[in-house]
Amino acid sequence: MNGENGISFKELFSKDIDRNINGVIKANDEKNLDDEVHEYVLTEEICRNLSKFLDAYNDPMNHEQNGAWISGFFGSGKSHLLKMLSHILGDVPAELVDKGSEPSMNRGQIVRAFVGKAEEQDDQMLAGQLEKALTIPATSILFNIDQKADKSNASDALMYAFVRVFDEVRGFYGKNPFVAKFERDLESNGYLDDFKQQFKQKADKSWSEGRDEAVLWDDEICKAYAAVTDKPVQDSIIQRYEDTYTMTVSDFADDVNTWLSQQEPNRRILFLVDEVGQFIGENRELMLSLQSIAEDLAVKTNGRAWVVVTSQEDMDTIVGDRTKQQSYDFSKIQGRFAIKLKLNSADVVEVIQKRLLTKKPEYEPAMNELWNEQSANLRTMFEFTRETSKFSNNKAYDKDDFIASYPFVNYEFGLFQNALREMSRYNMFSGRHASVGERSMLSAISSALRSCKDETVGELVPFDRLYDGIADAIQSTSNFRINQAERNLDPDVRELGVRLLKVLLLIKHVDGIPATPHNLRILLTDRFDTDIMALEQNIKHALEALEHDTYVQRVGDTYNYLTNEEQDIEQEIKSTDIDTAKESEELKRILLSDVLGKMIVTYGEQRASFHYGLRIDGIQQSTQQPIWLNVVTSVNAQDREEAIRMGMGMRDTITLLLDMSDKTLLDDLRMYIKTYTYLMRTDKNSQSEVRQQIISRKSVANGRLYTELRARVAKAAANGEFDYNGEKVEVKSTEIQAHVAEGLGTLIGRYYTNFSMLGGQRYEENDLARIIMNATQRQSGTFEGLDVVKDKLDIPSDDVFATVSRGKNLGVVMTVKSVLDTYSASPYGWPYAATLACIGHLYGSDRIMLTLDGKLVQRSEAARVLRETRKQDSIRVDLPRIFDTKKVSQLRDFAMEFFGLTAGDLPSIPTDLATSVAEKLKQESDKLKQLRARNANLGFIQQLDEPIEKITYASEKNVDWLLGDFILPETQNGSDNLLDLKEDVVDPIIAFLNGSQSKILIEGLKWLRSNELNIDYASGDAADLYQSVEQLANDPNIFRKINKFKPAMAELHEKMDSIVQSEQKSALESVEQIHTRIIDSDEYRNATPSAQTEVESELNRIAERVRNTTFISTMRKTVNELKNAIHPQLINKLSAAALEPQSALADDARIGVEEPAGDGIPEAWQAEPARVAVSFTAINRPRTKDALETTEDVDDFLDAYRRELIAAIRNGKKILL
Repeated sequence: MNGENGISFKELFSKDIDRNINGVIKANDEKNLDDEVHEYVLTEEICRNLSKFLDAYNDPMNHEQNGAWISGFFGSGKSHLLKMLSHILGDVPAELVDKGSEPSMNRGQIVRAFVGKAEEQDDQMLAGQLEKALTIPATSILFNIDQKADKSNASDALMYAFVRVFDEVRGFYGKNPFVAKFERDLESNGYLDDFKQQFKQKADKSWSEGRDEAVLWDDEICKAYAAVTDKPVQDSIIQRYEDTYTMTVSDFADDVNTWLSQQEPNRRILFLVDEVGQFIGENRELMLSLQSIAEDLAVKTNGRAWVVVTSQEDMDTIVGDRTKQQSYDFSKIQGRFAIKLKLNSADVVEVIQKRLLTKKPEYEPAMNELWNEQSANLRTMFEFTRETSKFSNNKAYDKDDFIASYPFVNYEFGLFQNALREMSRYNMFSGRHASVGERSMLSAISSALRSCKDETVGELVPFDRLYDGIADAIQSTSNFRINQAERNLDPDVRELGVRLLKVLLLIKHVDGIPATPHNLRILLTDRFDTDIMALEQNIKHALEALEHDTYVQRVGDTYNYLTNEEQDIEQEIKSTDIDTAKESEELKRILLSDVLGKMIVTYGEQRASFHYGLRIDGIQQSTQQPIWLNVVTSVNAQDREEAIRMGMGMRDTITLLLDMSDKTLLDDLRMYIKTYTYLMRTDKNSQSEVRQQIISRKSVANGRLYTELRARVAKAAANGEFDYNGEKVEVKSTEIQAHVAEGLGTLIGRYYTNFSMLGGQRYEENDLARIIMNATQRQSGTFEGLDVVKDKLDIPSDDVFATVSRGKNLGVVMTVKSVLDTYSASPYGWPYAATLACIGHLYGSDRIMLTLDGKLVQRSEAARVLRETRKQDSIRVDLPRIFDTKKVSQLRDFAMEFFGLTAGDLPSIPTDLATSVAEKLKQESDKLKQLRARNANLGFIQQLDEPIEKITYASEKNVDWLLGDFILPETQNGSDNLLDLKEDVVDPIIAFLNGSQSKILIEGLKWLRSNELNIDYASGDAADLYQSVEQLANDPNIFRKINKFKPAMAELHEKMDSIVQSEQKSALESVEQIHTRIIDSDEYRNATPSAQTEVESELNRIAERVRNTTFISTMRKTVNELKNAIHPQLINKLSAAALEPQSALADDARIGVEEPAGDGIPEAWQAEPARVAVSFTAINRPRTKDALETTEDVDDFLDAYRRELIAAIRNGKKILL
């Protein structure tokens, strides 16, 4: 349909599109309440939300859930719903309504209007809930928190906003809380009305005017107060109220509860607060304050005070990132507001369709005809690119939605919603970003519709028309460039250019819709018969002009609108000087990151790894490598031909010419570097706030550009052409890594012409030992495919053998490293492991010999030594030497005899035989050293020192000596010498130590050491026998004389046992004698039973000690201690434990008789003190002379001794004999 019937948009719709759609819902303006009620659309989702809310609100048993949270995206109608709820749920006090805007409908009328809307939706349950809500008396306090809060008191701003509106509802001066407190106190005491009259008389103005300047009217206030209270005039009443005023959440809740207690019993109060979420933002104190207000009101009013608030759907878009604690606090608040009413985008679209876009019934055929004509073309016309799928809506291709949305396309609603949200988030609107929420999508779309009212069916309202509906709210710093373009753009592109700028401004910060020419064409399509290809071409032309004049910035194929400040910064970036080398550096970084990686390519069936170097436009970008990839970036055909010409003759280099169909790639790379350099050089903190934000966004955008550049460079490389030695190389792979690998594979195949000698077989370093073993034994190995491996190793190994032979003929010293270097270079390029495998194969088959530090590499160590890179330059590779077969045979005979081996146990190769003998001699030496160390306590073991020394010497000699001088009879430390020592010394000692006779010697030595102390007490025969046995035990040849040692040891054992037993018997008799004396003593008889038992136990322990020891010295010492010390101690212990006399007569005699004290006690009554027992040996022996020679000397000595004994007795001693 091309509009032949001439149906204009003004005629098409059921409701007059010229009518005013109020985009600003104000809490305190009721003059449009009638329209606001009748225009309100109850969608199915809103019905469900309202029903859920009213279910809790009408429940008489609900005393806890008193909070409701209305959420929705920017401009979704939250404020409109909140205002409708305020009138449905309660009466709005006149004090909160602006003068001259009194409501035209009362609460009952409004509820019945909504009941009708619910019935239209066939929602009888909601209709009943609305009727029930009307029966609950309530007062609704609706306010915008941003208008009522005092920003100067940040921490308590939310609470004081609640206090203010509650004061205002009651007629108090809410702007000043302490003045309102003064008024409340007057009213509670019945003075307020009289005070107002008195103040008017004294101040000549009404109190409602004077309270705003209360401090200035202090005298009048004080006089009026004195007049109504009959109190003396006071000073500074208001000042004192200000100084003492305090308010807490708890105080506020108490105030509300007091007010409710003065109303009818079931009246409620509702605080309906708009835009709480934005006001709270990230302020934790305000979050907690809101939670506390709701909780305290619920508790103190028993659920009669409700709090209903609105908030953005996605708070993060308003307040940015929160900490975990802030998110937790915010979720706690929402938990307090358990009743949630969520407005989604579908609600808004439905409201727009019903309020604005409902068509007259008579035009239904025309709309059906339009659908039939255009439905097949809709996807072609309005399908965004894949990156914009979030705004592609299948509903747009549904007939019902198409007709309901026409003349808009469904995608416009969601995209415009996102545009408004992001413009608000980036402060592109005048005033605070929160205030823009008042400008709803509804009013903007209504404005766009009015601007197209003369258009006819078949045309569309393009997305740029929506800009006009919000243009007056956009800051001049944001849209100045659009106004400038209307004046200054070239006339050829002016109209389309301005339209593009409007669209680019709208979607500037919207994620998910890249501003490509294709997507912009969709947004500007204004009729169904548009030539979309021509329009898109015109758009590209206009964009080029806009970019040239710095109205927009291009990043790849996307465009970004530039504000004034952004244009200035963009110009500064373009003027930034950069070193041209940085472009190569950045391209290299991208190539290494996304295309080349570690610059290693695998080649061939065995997937051999090759390192390669990088050149960009012929300039080296990496360390030296054997092969090179030269990347040519120029788009100039002559430059590219020159690069190909320069590559001719460079057999180690292949050239990759990047695909330059992406004409702006290098320009964008240069712009990225300029921007990065600018950002690094600019001190962001020294910039204005606006410039700081732009620079931050520029940094993010530049990061996105870099990500895009990486993909574009990879694509250019994947589609690029390879050239080798002036010839184009056909590469089939289009995946980037495979593409590069295939090109480099061509280079490797043509540069390393002998690589194919390896036959496609892969070798691993870990297989080296197996390769050597299999080559040695000429038998199948254990890894799969060994026969094939062996066959294929012969060919490359022959080449290595030829190289070693040539080196020897030329007098060149060949090493493992020199061989590896030769075969890693051209024309071979063999992998490291493959060359090692060939060396191992030649070594295992005895075609070469390896020497390290002058010694042949042992076959058992060959694989390990060959892999040690530090030693490879020291390992010589030579052809095998020829040795005297007779000497080889003699060395083999020695090994068989000395080690007890057979011919089959020994290698057949002379050098391997010598190496094996040296190894086994080293093992034998180590074994004898360990044997000597274990038996160091045996004297004869020292005889092993000479064999150990000579065997060690031979083990350390080289192959030439072992196959030469070692087997000569006259050689010292030679084979004959070692065989003699083995027969005469080593074997006999080992046989002795391994037999039972060694146990006889060891046990005998142990007995001799343990009985050494008793020899001093033995008779002469026993002592002599001990000495002879000990000498025999330490004889160096004892292992040959053990048959003499055993009987001598038995005889000595018998003699010493007899002596010890005799000594033990004598000691026990002495102990028993003392035991008898103690038992027969008076002290023992008079002692307590416990003391007697203790003494007997001690004597038994002493006797047991004598029985348990085998040392004569210990026995004698124990008896002497008993006689001289323990015996007296035991007597004294018994004496101290004597029983007290228990004479009945004595007891009777004491009764009634006063005992004399001290010396007055009769001698018969005094008990003789107990004597202290001492040994006879403890008495000092007098020394009358040095020697007794005469009878007189004896008498003198005995007299003196007698005196000593008497003195001891007089001193209370009892001398034990």
